[in-house]
Amino acid sequence: PSLGRYGSMADYLAGRGGYSSESGGETDDDEKVDLPQDYVGRGAVRDQRVGVRLHEIGPRLSLELVKVQEGVCDGAVLFHAERTKTEEEAAEDAARRQARIDAKDARRKAQEQNVARKRAAKDEKAARRKRRRAGAGEGEGEGD
Repeated sequence: PSLGRYGSMADYLAGRGGYSSESGGETDDDEKVDLPQDYVGRGAVRDQRVGVRLHEIGPRLSLELVKVQEGVCDGAVLFHAERTKTEEEAAEDAARRQARIDAKDARRKAQEQNVARKRAAKDEKAARRKRRRAGAGEGEGEGD
């Protein structure tokens, strides 16, 4: 809305409540246009000044389904608009995907075993160090 006709924001808020629709009954001069031709439906004639209200009708998009995939970016393709697979190709893809999953699981298990082995070695080393310190501490006390 045009705030030029108000002395302050208080006048605007008090007069209109500040929360009314912007497409209300009063229109600003910048929302009016001169008709370039007669408009039959409303009885408006050429060169008459009329108010214009615009209404958003939403985006104009034409969407087409291209691909449906199971999961997020790593599952089986359930539908593809540009490519169709035979049963053999689908079976090969499923076998390849399962082999990839199995290899990942094997790597994870090996990594867990390596971590457990290193943790056990670290704990054993700490225990030996503790025993040595305990043994060295007892020996020093006896010699006095």
